[in-house]
Amino acid sequence: MKGKVALVAGGRSGIGLTIAQRFSVDGARVFTAQRRADIVFEGIEADFSDPASAQRAVSTVTDLFLAPEGY
Repeated sequence: MKGKVALVAGGRSGIGLTIAQRFSVDGARVFTAQRRADIVFEGIEADFSDPASAQRAVSTVTDLFLAPEGY
């Protein structure tokens, strides 16, 4: 996963945390999304039961961290 970016919903605890940790160990840059922003890796506040909130989380990661160089 080196060089990849991962957005893990519910990454503050349980299975989500385990997935986020594994992706990080495998070399991915990991962002977690949960209802309350928290510093686990790089936390993003999002409620994935609300489609608009979920889209904002994805857009945040895409806009800030996946934009081509120079844009």
